Amino acid sequence: MDRLDLRSRDELLVAAGLSVIGADPGWLDPERAWQTVVRAGTQPDVVIDDSRDGYLDEVNMAWLHLAQSVGVISSDRTFFVSVAGPGAFALPWALVRLQDGPRMAQHLVIYPGEPEFVTIGTETQGLCGVTTEEDGIWLLSAS
Repeated sequence: MDRLDLRSRDELLVAAGLSVIGADPGWLDPERAWQTVVRAGTQPDVVIDDSRDGYLDEVNMAWLHLAQSVGVISSDRTFFVSVAGPGAFALPWALVRLQDGPRMAQHLVIYPGEPEFVTIGTETQGLCGVTTEEDGIWLLSAS
């Protein structure tokens, strides 16, 4: 994967079924949000078996449920997202609006089939991250 810049990141987000509204510093530094998700000892809220057919659709549904439960998705369907990849920490949060049928797990990846992204709320301090681990796809939250 090439180094991420705003344009390439926004193209990934649009392909994932999100409307990009702009870039924003958010209430939490993206690097600190990633550290919250990947720190040693963190336990996932949900683990999706990545050996099953349709697991990426399952990740999308599980992320949506978890993100709604911790307040990541605002009343107008907006939230902040950071995608993984070279240069990602240097970018501000992308402010996006959720569209019907998002395919975030299919497009917000470093390697095909391995989703990696973190989302935070615009109206709350909810956080929901998705990482690919040895034993499946982990979904983690904090509020």
